Amino acid sequence: MTPEMALRDAERALREQRHDDCERLCLEVLARQPRNLPATVLLGISRTRRGDPQAALEPLWKGVQLGPDSFEAWLWLGIAQKDVGRTAEAIRSLEKSARLAPGNPNTLRTLGLAHLDQSNGPAAVACLRDAVAAGARDAATYHQLAVAYQAVGDTARAVKSYQKALALDPKSADSWVMLGNLYLETARREEAISAFLAAHRLNPDTARGQIQLARAYREQGRLADAEEALGKAQTLEPDNTEALELISNLMQQMGRFGPAKEAIERAIELNPDQPRFYLNRTSCARTTEADRPLVARMAALAAREHSLEGRRNLHYALGKAYDDLGDPEAAMRHYDAANEAMRGLMGGRPFDREAHRTMFDRKIATYTREWLERNRSAGDPSKRPFFIVGMIRSGTSLTEQILSAHPQVAGGGEVPYWFERSRGKIGPTVALDGSILAADRLKELQEGYLELLEEIGGDRERTTDKMPNNYLFLGDLHLLFPNAKIVHCRRHPVDNCISIYTTPYRGPLDFAHDKANIVFVYREYLRLMEHWRSVLPPESMLEVDYEALVDHREAETRRMVEFLGLPWDDACLAPESNERVVRTPSLWQVRQPIYRSSVERWRRFEPWLEEFGELF
Repeated sequence: MTPEMALRDAERALREQRHDDCERLCLEVLARQPRNLPATVLLGISRTRRGDPQAALEPLWKGVQLGPDSFEAWLWLGIAQKDVGRTAEAIRSLEKSARLAPGNPNTLRTLGLAHLDQSNGPAAVACLRDAVAAGARDAATYHQLAVAYQAVGDTARAVKSYQKALALDPKSADSWVMLGNLYLETARREEAISAFLAAHRLNPDTARGQIQLARAYREQGRLADAEEALGKAQTLEPDNTEALELISNLMQQMGRFGPAKEAIERAIELNPDQPRFYLNRTSCARTTEADRPLVARMAALAAREHSLEGRRNLHYALGKAYDDLGDPEAAMRHYDAANEAMRGLMGGRPFDREAHRTMFDRKIATYTREWLERNRSAGDPSKRPFFIVGMIRSGTSLTEQILSAHPQVAGGGEVPYWFERSRGKIGPTVALDGSILAADRLKELQEGYLELLEEIGGDRERTTDKMPNNYLFLGDLHLLFPNAKIVHCRRHPVDNCISIYTTPYRGPLDFAHDKANIVFVYREYLRLMEHWRSVLPPESMLEVDYEALVDHREAETRRMVEFLGLPWDDACLAPESNERVVRTPSLWQVRQPIYRSSVERWRRFEPWLEEFGELF
């Protein structure tokens, strides 16, 4: 057989995935023609595709020496280097391939994935978008592009890319799960449930399928069913760390912190290199001196962790651990590192202060006392809605936990209804041009919200909505429900801002990872709240200071219950016994007896306040 014939047979064997035959034929050619470039590269490709990239490196490196202008040799060398973890070298090889053959979709896609491995989200997005433009419009590429968009915090485009991936391959459980998680980040709970159920249907009798069923049940509030599904998952795979992590999260939501701690510690034992598990562990229990070995393990892992997501998780965990241990300097150092990682995950995009200020200007100019009076006839008389608002981390969760202990108050948690209906508008009732919605549209808003509250609260007299940022819409909410009660939670500004900065959120917040931006947003919040005080009837809003609530719990609680027009109930004095489900970052704190350790927390961090000190 001539070398040419052997090479043709080797190419056919590669197409048919007969890698043993392909390698044998390539070696036969190279035995006779050691500098045969096609056989050298083909041998490397076959070894890479069969799952042995380490063995592929030698022929592929020889291939780029024999053919320095061969884009294919550089491409497959880059693929093999990426597969063995030599990512920086892979990027250089793939960039060389891209220069030799601009617009090759395989090169662009692989280069994008290599940039993702290096936590370079913006470069990954650019390469993967170019790959799609060059013709790589398959489900896998759209999925990878969605992951890249997530890496830079572009949630809207990530959702669209996952949807495109699923339109092409609706049997991708991974895409359904990732899309479901994104829906949760953007408060689209019903769509998240549908996504998790779709993932479950693809693998109903496996541990993975049961885990996704549990996710759906959890979002539906069916926690007992979620727990049962996770029990089935553990029966199928006792050491499944994804199930253990979800069990820990579920137990925390239910206030069962002992089992939560046990589950996540077992996950850490099985996979000690997963940064996310350590964040979970520090969230569900205080770190004590006995945990020093755990802290040392986290620090060692953080020192070698390269991904932005991993660094974010570990540094938040270390910040919380050192905070618990009474070492504020070390804590702030790690909180700074965590927020730096978050800014990296967001692609370094600057927060648009001017757009934020302009929107607040428009709100203040629109929602005047005269405007409210002019549109008063639009109001629904229902007394069910009860809004708990304030800057995030101001005590809204504690306030809801106290008041939802009352037998006539249902705790609704953070209801995303008004945010979903305010996109592209000044507020949910007002278009960008300042015009109020038509009467039928306003009634539709009211009816939809009241139906939702009834579903949450049943026959209870009041249902809370403690979405803190509903403070943005108080003019709309008073217009729609003039009998609704509003509790505005306030907190010492520096304590509030430190808490914003040191809290890990489910998804990135555009302002919350930079101290100067937090101060700016806090001041704008104060400006808007001052406006609401001037235009809303005094009897519609009660302002409660976190410090007063902690120091004078019964007096402040009685004041709030009276404001709601409800009879007193002693259950409100034991909020830690309230068994409702809690979903916010405060889920550990609200299960504890009320304590003062978060009051004047800023004093511990005084030497490292930086811009926060401007708020004194």
